[in-house]
Amino acid sequence: MKRRYWFIIAALVGFSIVAYVCYRTVTEKPGYVCRSWTEIVQSDTLRVVTVPSSISCFPYKDGWRGHEYEMVRQVADNLGLQLYIELAPSERAMFDSLRMGAADLAAWPVAYSVAAYEGDLRPCGYAYQVGLVPLTHGKLKAGTADTGRYTLAMPHGSRSWIAMQDTAFTGSFDVTPFRLETLSPDSVTLESLMEMIAQGDYDATLVSSNVAQLMRSFYRELQVGKPILGSEDSVSWVVHASADTLAYKIDSVCRFEYAAPHYAAVTKRYYEQSQGRQVKIRYLLGNGHLSVYDDLFKQYAKEVGWDWRLLAAVAYVESRFDPHEESSKGARGLMQLMPATGERFGCPEEMLSDPEANVAAGCRLIKSLETGLRSRLSRTLQPGIEQYAEADSITKASVERDLIYYTLASYNAGLGHVFDAIALADTLQLNPGIWQGNVEYALTLKADSAYYNLPNVRLGKFNATVTVNYVQEVLEAYGLFCTMVQ
Repeated sequence: MKRRYWFIIAALVGFSIVAYVCYRTVTEKPGYVCRSWTEIVQSDTLRVVTVPSSISCFPYKDGWRGHEYEMVRQVADNLGLQLYIELAPSERAMFDSLRMGAADLAAWPVAYSVAAYEGDLRPCGYAYQVGLVPLTHGKLKAGTADTGRYTLAMPHGSRSWIAMQDTAFTGSFDVTPFRLETLSPDSVTLESLMEMIAQGDYDATLVSSNVAQLMRSFYRELQVGKPILGSEDSVSWVVHASADTLAYKIDSVCRFEYAAPHYAAVTKRYYEQSQGRQVKIRYLLGNGHLSVYDDLFKQYAKEVGWDWRLLAAVAYVESRFDPHEESSKGARGLMQLMPATGERFGCPEEMLSDPEANVAAGCRLIKSLETGLRSRLSRTLQPGIEQYAEADSITKASVERDLIYYTLASYNAGLGHVFDAIALADTLQLNPGIWQGNVEYALTLKADSAYYNLPNVRLGKFNATVTVNYVQEVLEAYGLFCTMVQ
């Protein structure tokens, strides 16, 4: 009997030791293996982690785009290093990558208060100060609200959450109408939180003023409040606290001790309006959505028999999903319609910035282009007929096979130039029913006087570079969208 008791006691002691070891394992921070500057140079690579977003870094064509990406690429170039990008699903995961030695630098706008709260991060690189502002769903009647009437949502450990723990901050920001909803930092991103606020899932949040203005331009339901007094904080990239030499090297580049990176030029391209089509701060929402206009694309794509993601790709390339975009030539809205074109297809000039009216008119234009192209191609491929309906099955199959190329080219350049290219391809004994290497090539020949002066080239000279690139860009965006959403 005694031996059995001793066995039980020994088992309990052993279990306690194992449990203590397991507890220490899961509660203590993982050991950090910081690469020395010498090791980084020997590897010839700077390993950068960031959270994928339109503000930081996102895949584009066969490479990367994004404000933080372009800046860190310039820094790596100045340090003579190759750049390796690792994407983290959240800020917390990004910080863990630094702690575990999987990355050298986090290229993400991290507030100094967040770095201090985390305790093992060191700011470095370009730094700037920005305050916090309330971002709300519509106009809240805060003056007459009952205590805790509205939800104020923010991720745990975020800059706004840290600020809310400070009585000095809450003294300058009236928290009476709000009840704080603390969200898991692993389950919500900045952009998904903006979408939840816009949809009314939560009433408000606090964000940096520059981010608030950007999000307001894409979510018209959002209202930006007044800056909160005393909320200014510096924002920069971070490395692990022990990576002193790396931080010094990055600071040296960003303080222009080396050849100055084009900080101002990149910032202007991403954050400020310029003439013509440009890279803009807002691209894709993520979380199973392409944009806040997905429902419109799904509705109106049916009218032209398109995959809605293809229609979204056109809007993406045309306006980057900005309904207030206006080109240097005067094209406006999601689908970038000229005022006369919008008027012709049921969208008067004063409605061009209305997302639904613009998309609806854009689809009517696409339908008209396809009708004209089917008729022209069928007559060229099967001489003797007048309309597409009269064509045989072989001709119709040939027309439909590459119709999307012709339609996109016509959307960009107009039907006349594409009709010229079809006629020119036929004259040169190229296949007028095949876009790539045939009609596409004939379109490029319209820049040459030996061809644009031919009698069957009615609209004369045309530089096709923009149009050819446009068709390719739309189809590449479509391919990307198909991998992102169903």
